[in-house]
Amino acid sequence: MFGFFFFEPLLGFCIQLLNFFSPLTGIRFTQSAKARGHNTDENIQTLKEWLDTAHAVLKSGGTLTLIHRADMLDQIIQRLGKRFGAVEIIPIYTKPHRDAKRVIVRAIKDRKTPARLRESLLLQNADDTYTQAADNILRGGAPIL
Repeated sequence: MFGFFFFEPLLGFCIQLLNFFSPLTGIRFTQSAKARGHNTDENIQTLKEWLDTAHAVLKSGGTLTLIHRADMLDQIIQRLGKRFGAVEIIPIYTKPHRDAKRVIVRAIKDRKTPARLRESLLLQNADDTYTQAADNILRGGAPIL
């Protein structure tokens, strides 16, 4: 699994985005490579490394935002531990009446504030058109959080 890790020079925030494209070529991985990216043991280790790195580079009060698979949410919360607080979780649904496939998780280093489950984001209507909220984000530049 490859991802991108962005952070500002003063380490006030970092973002981790899960993807299935090669960072070197931009070419989409084959299904078998994508399946390897879903290897749970490897993902847990990679997640631990990402979160350990985020904790190391963020200043106290810095914000971590990550977009990840929804089925890894328990591992994300576990790996954040007591190092991060004020955790906000936004489920992302691709279509109505389906389980969320992705989540956005935002957490603040060294905070003790309890977690909150935020309003979900639905990306597509039943007819495969973007929802108004998704369209506003994708085309209008509206903030997700």
